[in-house]
Amino acid sequence: MRYIVVLRGTKVIGAKDSAFILLRLRRNSPGLAVREIHPEGWGLPASSFAIPRVKFIANPFYIAAAFLILFLVSGGFAAISILVASIMKTRERFMGLGQALIMPLFFASNALYPIDMMPSALQLFAVLNPLTYAVDAIRGLMISGELGNILVDVLAILVFDMVVFALASLSFRKILE
Repeated sequence: MRYIVVLRGTKVIGAKDSAFILLRLRRNSPGLAVREIHPEGWGLPASSFAIPRVKFIANPFYIAAAFLILFLVSGGFAAISILVASIMKTRERFMGLGQALIMPLFFASNALYPIDMMPSALQLFAVLNPLTYAVDAIRGLMISGELGNILVDVLAILVFDMVVFALASLSFRKILE
């Protein structure tokens, strides 16, 4: 998921000087700059990476909620991609920084091992990591059925999305000026 949405910012770098993007964004309000590049559509390809040997809960409402959460977190990571791409000057720099962002976020989440087994400094980073909340919510909905923290997880993802969408919009607006 992260590779798909974070590295899609190469489209932004390749099209920074494109008159098409500049004209299209200038016609719309500057606050919709990130929406105009469609980061919310990048959650759909990320949904194809399910592990086939894991037994999923067959509740259609849980599956729909898990896809909604995947959609929300993918939008946030796509906004990070747009933010980084609007700052970087070349594709090579963007790709390098994209990789440098992806690996710590993945390994410092609860995707591979529980947070309580991590060193204390890494535990603090994991609590601030939005991927931790996405993994917890999707794991609860699709595998364990434990929904005790789902509201906290969704709220953390929504706060993450709002912050990175605002930052990406501000950064991308500078390109247009």
